Amino acid sequence: MKRSVILTFLGCILYTYGFGTDYFFQAVEDHLYENPANWLPAYPGTKIKVGDQVLLMEDVNFVGFDIEVKGVVEVGLGVTVISGENGFVIAETGTLDNAGEVLVKDIKNYGRVHNRIAARIHLFTFHAFKGAFTHNSKSAYFITLSDLENQGRFDNYGTCKAGNDFRNHAIFHQIKYSNLDVRGTIFLAPGSVFTHSPETVAVPGKPKRFLIPEKLSEKF
Repeated sequence: MKRSVILTFLGCILYTYGFGTDYFFQAVEDHLYENPANWLPAYPGTKIKVGDQVLLMEDVNFVGFDIEVKGVVEVGLGVTVISGENGFVIAETGTLDNAGEVLVKDIKNYGRVHNRIAARIHLFTFHAFKGAFTHNSKSAYFITLSDLENQGRFDNYGTCKAGNDFRNHAIFHQIKYSNLDVRGTIFLAPGSVFTHSPETVAVPGKPKRFLIPEKLSEKF
């Protein structure tokens, strides 16, 4: 009997820490992220643990804190996430998977950000750090009102717009038939890669100024 209890206890520990928990936001009382009544089976907190998965099934608002993601946050189809003052911090183990609309102040990406087909990410600033991966799918919009900075790998299949400067320190792939619109200056760091195909659409606007060091490795 005692052995059975111990095995059951160890099984619960393995489930909690090995497999994680799925959390669902359903806006039962309101659209506030921090309201426990809106969550099943429980409120996940503002720090999503490794192995945990958060599915936002209805429109959600948050203010006064960033959501730190070490697991997975999925924004459902047709769902809008709003925060005028805060945003997401995606850890190296974390993923933000957006099929809806993310309207927040900023995203700091150390892990993975996936903007799915016809989805929209609209920010003030975006910063992808070394080792991060960012994917903007076909017919999707990835927009910043200010700077967009990439130190990882960014694959753009849709429309990417920077309201101010665009800085690429690593790899930026401008895929066939995609759009890139930079209102400020495009900075390409030494050793970085910036690629685009002949079919890439150049959005009309003021002339772009490229600052390209002599030893830059780039492909056109």
